[in-house]
Amino acid sequence: MATFEIHCELCEKELGEAFPEVHLWLDAFFGQEPYGTRHRYLRHHRQGIEEVRKMWGDQAAKAAEIHIRQDLELEGWPPDKPIPEDGQSYRKAGLWLSAYSGFLICCELKVPPPPDVTASAKKPVLSIFFAFLMQSGPNATAWKNRHLRIL
Repeated sequence: MATFEIHCELCEKELGEAFPEVHLWLDAFFGQEPYGTRHRYLRHHRQGIEEVRKMWGDQAAKAAEIHIRQDLELEGWPPDKPIPEDGQSYRKAGLWLSAYSGFLICCELKVPPPPDVTASAKKPVLSIFFAFLMQSGPNATAWKNRHLRIL
């Protein structure tokens, strides 16, 4: 993940100004409950860029696009692919799970469902799985230790 400083440096290099307020606004929900590291679907899209434009102008909107592209590229998003239009399209593209993509790459996922997950659960299986990974406690820890093998 690109840091605040890296975002500012890239904008300084490309636009001649750091735009710290833009980077702080885009990442304002990082680490906040209930978003944690899955904050990007809230503002890292075209709609977020337009909100920045309304608040700080066209140059700031360019800084927002630089910031968003930089974060998307770190997640494997092709640079020639358009930025998602809004939070819904961001989530449909699977990007809201990207904070956990290391688990998909590094873990053996042929495992039984985590405890306390019923067959009637309405959430998608991956949503339940990743929500469970963020839980703690003896059941969660035991299940993770038994079924997640880092390759």
